[in-house]
Amino acid sequence: LGGVVSVHTARDRCGGEPVFRVGHVSSGGDVAFLSMPMMLEDHAAAAARILGQFVNAKEVKIAP
Repeated sequence: LGGVVSVHTARDRCGGEPVFRVGHVSSGGDVAFLSMPMMLEDHAAAAARILGQFVNAKEVKIAP
């Protein structure tokens, strides 16, 4: 699939705490994925690395 894997920062709707989501867009742009929220940034970063290896994608860092 290739493409780009990234970690997105958001806010929890109920409490306002920061949450992190892993996103993937294929190289053709026809397949997109956004994970459920994760409370810990290091867990999201680890998930992004694993997903990137699985789909052979580049990992990018998005500034908040």
